[in-house]
Amino acid sequence: MRVQISTFKFKETMGTKKNFVLDTNVILHDYNCLKNFQENDIYLPLVVLEELDKFKKGNEQINFNAREFVRELDVLTSDELFSEGVKLGEGLGYFGLANVIASATAPGFGAILAEQIGMEKVFWIAGLMCAGEIVLLVAVKYPGVKRAVTQKVSSVRIKDMVVVEALGYTCVSSTLSFSNGIVTAYLVPYGEELGIANISLYFTFNALAMFLSRPLAGKLMDKKGLYVVALPGMAITSASMFLFAVAGKFPEGMFAAIMISSVLKALGQGAAQPSLQAASIKKAGKERSGSATSTFYLGGDIGQGIAPMIAGVIVGNAVTSLQGYVSSFYLTAVLIALAMLGLVFIYFHEKKESRG
Repeated sequence: MRVQISTFKFKETMGTKKNFVLDTNVILHDYNCLKNFQENDIYLPLVVLEELDKFKKGNEQINFNAREFVRELDVLTSDELFSEGVKLGEGLGYFGLANVIASATAPGFGAILAEQIGMEKVFWIAGLMCAGEIVLLVAVKYPGVKRAVTQKVSSVRIKDMVVVEALGYTCVSSTLSFSNGIVTAYLVPYGEELGIANISLYFTFNALAMFLSRPLAGKLMDKKGLYVVALPGMAITSASMFLFAVAGKFPEGMFAAIMISSVLKALGQGAAQPSLQAASIKKAGKERSGSATSTFYLGGDIGQGIAPMIAGVIVGNAVTSLQGYVSSFYLTAVLIALAMLGLVFIYFHEKKESRG
């Protein structure tokens, strides 16, 4: 979704996206109306902002709505509102890209350092780098969020830490993190069972493919919306896990099948997960973007954490270890497919709410 202050010079929209021009009466009726247009583009005529300014004073409900809408708009305000609008998907794609680069290069770089200077010094260097991150966080200026001062907060409540509106997208995304936990824990023993050397190249292919997919997926999400990006992404990720599970059925092409699975997983997950995160933040609103992000990552941590435990139970009760690994991969593929159906349900639910 793009919010843009406009003088009625519309840009062409792609796919099924529409342009909506907000009237003053709509805003005075519902100050949260910005969240009701899904992934379509919203334009605010300058005359509407001028009229809202007149309604800000007073004690009636419409006066309250005018003030709340302007406050919400202040959170989004920047020069981009007058040019390209406000985007989230592309930025989160680049954010994820940085994580991918770090994950792809750190193990090899750490191993080289360990051989040269010893493991203990490597951990000292890692600690110093974390300290450097803190310094950068302090040094980088962040505009923050304008908040209305209402009352003193005396305690931290669960609803302050978990954003309920983001739970749907979070649960869907957690299945993708579940697949990460499964692959990370059982890739090497799976390769040993299949007799595949250098199976760890899976992570290299995965990182390279995700390096390319995440920024492109972010741009596509900003242009076409969440569901156009996330649903195909999840379908591709589910298919990659099915291919991962059946790789042993191709004796002469096992290695190729697993590497193709790696690339497909990166393309699918690299498209779906940043898009779901951006949608979670938009759903919660900028004032609770921090809590929404925390909720999203908490779901991912839970998914990635329980995956090896569940797979461990499956492997432990299987006739052979290989059979257990394959069953775990099948289970992951099915979970992602079910989560994709859940995302379809969310889509129709949101569509129904917007009409109502």
